[in-house]
Amino acid sequence: MHRDRGGDSGVTRAGRLSLVLLLTASCAAPPEPAPRQTLTVLVFEQANDGVPETLAQAFRASLSNVDVKAQRGGNSIDSVEALERGEADVAIAGADTVYLSSVGQLDGQRAPFDHPRAIAVLQPRLIQLVVGRTSGIERVEDLRGRRVGFSGSTEAINALVLEAFGLGRGDVDLVPFEVSDKLRQLIDGRLEAAIFYGTYPLDEVSSAIAAGGRLLPLAGTPTDHLREQYPFLRPIEIPDGVYHHGTLRTIGLNLVLICRSDLDESTVRTITKALFDALPALTAFDASFRYVDLEQASATPVPLHAGAARYYRERELAR
Repeated sequence: MHRDRGGDSGVTRAGRLSLVLLLTASCAAPPEPAPRQTLTVLVFEQANDGVPETLAQAFRASLSNVDVKAQRGGNSIDSVEALERGEADVAIAGADTVYLSSVGQLDGQRAPFDHPRAIAVLQPRLIQLVVGRTSGIERVEDLRGRRVGFSGSTEAINALVLEAFGLGRGDVDLVPFEVSDKLRQLIDGRLEAAIFYGTYPLDEVSSAIAAGGRLLPLAGTPTDHLREQYPFLRPIEIPDGVYHHGTLRTIGLNLVLICRSDLDESTVRTITKALFDALPALTAFDASFRYVDLEQASATPVPLHAGAARYYRERELAR
């Protein structure tokens, strides 16, 4: 049998190649760590002190390699626009603004927004209509020709509600005021009614009632028709004893935690869980968070982000 003494066998060559690769690998520089990401969270303007940072800490503790920055935003329109422009990743906005932006019906909007996706329905915000002690107003229709104060960015929803009761634009003199000034003018008679917006009980409403003002219900056929047109609205009942004896029916909408549609599914799933884990801490700063209904949190006015939907499926399966 002929043997080639000058050459390597295949086995020998393979062994030498493995050794070279092993030595090369051991001398190679370690892989660079993945760059840190930034998550910007906008919190609604009226949130109590402590809410933005509490939310940021909850997200920060659950997301490795992510810098979380929470800051107060403006109104709901500012929040959805910031998401659409890519200036924020997560935000809190009213369900009305979230829904209208998704169908291109915000004032001045040229096309539906593509980016906002929902994470969770949060606490409700109620429309609370208070009439002055000497106004003589007994029902919503009596507001025709009256001066009615309002505050914040609620002019659009106020107009929808008044229209449902047959009061078009111009039929009611809607006057924008700061909340404290609106309350003073309602008490001294310069305003005949005022629309307050927020979670009950509101100190301003309690003060107005103590000074002789009355809450009017917003219910019946007009609001039923309104809810058929605008699914983000919902009936809400103020319980007996909150402001006075007896319950009072009104309407309102919820705040919604939203995010950019292009956020990673795993990240949004983690954010969703962190939100619910942080509810006790958030409630310590803002009592309205106690009204977040875990059973209704996924009933959002726009499609859920895939990461949030995954969390709700896992939660349901874990029961």
